[in-house]
Amino acid sequence: MTSTDDRAADPSAELEPPDVGGFSLDQLTWSSTLVGLAIAVTELALAIALAAIIFVGPLESALPRAAPAFVLSGGIVSVVVAMRSRLSGTIAGAQDLAPIVLLTGATSIAASGSGDPGMTMLVILAVSAGVYALALWAIDAFGLVDVVRFMPSTVVIGFVAGTGYLLAGGGLQVANASGERLTGLFGTEFGAPEFWVPCVLLGILIAVSTMSTRVPTVMIGLSVIGSVALFYAVTAVISSVDAVSANNQLIGPFNDMDRWRPLTPGDLDEADLGAVLRAWPAIAAAVFVSVIGVLLNLKGLEDEQDGPFEFRREIRSVSASNALVVFTGGLIGFHSLGNSTMARKNGVRGSVIPFGVGVFAIVGAVVGGSLVGYLPRFVAGGVLLGTGSVLLIDAGRSLLKLRSVEAFVGLAILAVVIRWGMLEGVATGLAGAVMIFLVRYSRIDPVRKAGNLVDHTSRIDRSPVERAALLADPDRVQVLRLQGYLFFGSVDNVRARVAALVAEHAPDCIVVDFRYVTGVDASALTSFRRMEKAVGRAGGSLCLAGAEHIFGDGADVNAAVGVAADADEDAAVGTDQPTDRFVDLDHALEWAEAIVLSDTHDSTPVLGISARLADQFVTLTFDDGDPVVSIGDEGNALFIIAEGLCVASLPTPSGGRRRLREFGVGSIVGEISFLSGSARTADIHAKGFVRLLAMDRSRYDRVAETDPDLIIELGERMLSVSADRVQDLSRRLNQELG
Repeated sequence: MTSTDDRAADPSAELEPPDVGGFSLDQLTWSSTLVGLAIAVTELALAIALAAIIFVGPLESALPRAAPAFVLSGGIVSVVVAMRSRLSGTIAGAQDLAPIVLLTGATSIAASGSGDPGMTMLVILAVSAGVYALALWAIDAFGLVDVVRFMPSTVVIGFVAGTGYLLAGGGLQVANASGERLTGLFGTEFGAPEFWVPCVLLGILIAVSTMSTRVPTVMIGLSVIGSVALFYAVTAVISSVDAVSANNQLIGPFNDMDRWRPLTPGDLDEADLGAVLRAWPAIAAAVFVSVIGVLLNLKGLEDEQDGPFEFRREIRSVSASNALVVFTGGLIGFHSLGNSTMARKNGVRGSVIPFGVGVFAIVGAVVGGSLVGYLPRFVAGGVLLGTGSVLLIDAGRSLLKLRSVEAFVGLAILAVVIRWGMLEGVATGLAGAVMIFLVRYSRIDPVRKAGNLVDHTSRIDRSPVERAALLADPDRVQVLRLQGYLFFGSVDNVRARVAALVAEHAPDCIVVDFRYVTGVDASALTSFRRMEKAVGRAGGSLCLAGAEHIFGDGADVNAAVGVAADADEDAAVGTDQPTDRFVDLDHALEWAEAIVLSDTHDSTPVLGISARLADQFVTLTFDDGDPVVSIGDEGNALFIIAEGLCVASLPTPSGGRRRLREFGVGSIVGEISFLSGSARTADIHAKGFVRLLAMDRSRYDRVAETDPDLIIELGERMLSVSADRVQDLSRRLNQELG
């Protein structure tokens, strides 16, 4: 079962901290052994019951082989997961989602095929397990385990509700030995009371034991064992096994010659492979809901763990176990959240009990395969009825608690399942999931941060005159920092924001930052072309910053928005074009600031120190690319840039460089290492021709002795520069956190 019963989800029920998984006889206690036996018996009965509702009518000839195959597949999954899992006391086994989905799609196809219908259905089950194993392998290989986060809870609840409805109805059909198609709870004919009354009573007992916190959970298994024992006790007194078998009150009995055996190439000759191919929609739907089921159950188990949780290891164990299930013709299986929680609450620790549950099923299927046919129909039906009722009730409660419009999606799925079937319900759920996702995502503002030159500046040390010029009219540069995945709806919101900025401010440049964008829908590119034209008509430029991870290299970025440009790694692309590409937001802002400063009349650079202090420095010159200081150098000198630009940077793991800051005329460079005596922490290179004023430690000490006023002036200048940089750093931090 894929949903958590009320007892498993009860937050007031405290779990002991998980111990390490593994095999140790110390893990065996009377209580844990009893719980394990109860779970094993319940899982065995559920597997037989699922086989009984699938292999009816034209498929009934394969029931003697399918029933032990279902038991065996659950045992294989339980054993493999117990051996590979690091989770203590975790139960795994065959699940009910896949057969319920296949029932409403694949069984009719198998029955209408030209081959043996029962064998065709066994092959469909094997293909489903194989595709499921491959799907989990792909999820692990490509790191897609978080896909479950994007599945709306109402859709999952709808699937669970539909499964519960069909299981409950299937339980009554199994008990009455009626019907060749699963009709659900409302479409079931009750038949004679001696068939359905015991089924209903057992179903109620199982449901109450599952949901009530006052009834011991082991009562589920004990109810099954007690019901079987009571049935045969009464039979021995008032009737006989042959009589109740003739009255169709048993699942079997099965002939020993019809017991389980692995699928062989000869079996494929008996099946209709064309019908197997035609069943691909049902197979795909079964795999889909089973993938969602295992991911949800693993998320639930992860929430219960206080220690580390190896999600990918658990996925691999399920994939490996289902690859083995292919050869059995059995059911898809994975971790059972409800059984695992119940087992842990009752003292099950380690892997001995989960392993024992699996061995019990394997031995029962292989050695006593014909005995499974002696399970009374009312017991199999009661297990299905109780299980389905719990799923249906839990789902209904969850939908009522949501109190949102989205709850109607879950109700719609249930309604479709009731009216048409589970396959149609899955299709409805997928459509509902897309609709909910689009509605939710459309409510997310694609603009993470917006502002002008007051809020966003480049990493360039500007002189007071230049800073004043930039802040005189900060709206000449507008910045939109986008986020998330941009599709046609959200990009239209961006286009509307750009149009409003153009109408209100007529900026020289609008910078669009893609750093936090995860992807762009192809249809959204048209909106970027419209933005480019709108900004261009207003006499401005549209700048794309950090878009390489979305569109590709520089040529691809500009081609995407209809503009051809030449790329330069560290500079703007095609600065004479309406649309420009930049490595990151910092370079885009540098280019935009240059546009604003080009109109400033009084932009003469100044050193910011007196001529008398400047005379105390020596002059050094550097050509483009020459190193001024290197990481690890001794900080025995400080510099003031008299001409040109210097760039501080760090090497990146990819072999490139990350710009930390750019220094212009009047900037003081290297003062931190100079004052602290520590080694240089960044590389500084000349950008073009550079003339520096340099003062080493010995000269600094001589000036301090002969003219301390000059050192005070230099200290005040360094303090002013440091204050500006701290203020800029604070502003950048606020930008990132805002």
